Amino acid sequence: MTTRTSAIHPILTSVDDCRTSAIHPSLTSVDDCRTSAIHPILTSVDDCRTSAIHPILTSVDDCRTSAVHPTLTSVDDCRTSAIHPSLTSVDDCRTSAIHPTLTSVDDCRTSAIHPILTSVDDCRTSAIHPILTSADDCRTSAIHPTLTSVDDCRPSAIHPILTSVDDCRPSAIHPILTSVDDRRTSAIHPILTSVDDCRPLAIHPILTSVDD
Repeated sequence: MTTRTSAIHPILTSVDDCRTSAIHPSLTSVDDCRTSAIHPILTSVDDCRTSAIHPILTSVDDCRTSAVHPTLTSVDDCRTSAIHPSLTSVDDCRTSAIHPTLTSVDDCRTSAIHPILTSVDDCRTSAIHPILTSADDCRTSAIHPTLTSVDDCRPSAIHPILTSVDDCRPSAIHPILTSVDDRRTSAIHPILTSVDDCRPLAIHPILTSVDD
């Protein structure tokens, strides 16, 4: 069993690997074997490591630490991605187009992270807010206000009212919406909860995420 403390918010810590994370009023989410600090302004977690998170944020991935600065950068698997209002970022496999409002790079996939936010699971499409999207397993998604996202198996039309298809299953994606990951459904609603690989976890009114 792995337990980790994530520098999430000045007040809390969380535990991953089959446990419930302490959830602070402003954030968080727990995925399979890693904790992702999800704060209104921000961030992403990489493959099996905890990212240091700051209100203005950043992300840390596979074996490197990124400089946490208001303008900041993020480091992914052996590459540096400039995370700045204009920018693009590089994940372990490809370059993703990044919108001025968001993003972060994790190990081999890009997750669009915005104040109204979202999360991506392993090789599947995540439920995303009208403002943004995410690309998973080595693909680039078109990041546009109305936008679409591409998952490992099918393209999903991600629109305020739409539906999306992930690992061979349809998920109802509505503004108040839900998302489907590998055999589990997570209600992604302002007040909702999320399911990680081992247990359900209570999540703050602002958000949540579902992983493998």
